[in-house]
Amino acid sequence: MLALVIGAAADSAGRGAARAPPAIVLRLNAEVNRASSGPEMRQFMLADGAMPAPQSAAQFAAAIAEDISRRQKLARQQSITVE
Repeated sequence: MLALVIGAAADSAGRGAARAPPAIVLRLNAEVNRASSGPEMRQFMLADGAMPAPQSAAQFAAAIAEDISRRQKLARQQSITVE
């Protein structure tokens, strides 16, 4: 259950951070990093093939922007469109 909460929080942070007050973004980032660094969550993530990697809000935003750019490029190259 904790994994779902952390995943949802991280996803929300990535999509909503541009509109959220900086204090909220920093608090959410700190809480996600704290929760994902605990031994139970770390073990869960490792067992699922994920590597716990706490990052700053700026690092997370940069990773999301890079991922979006990469996926957009792939979609253009493969002529993938939304129906």
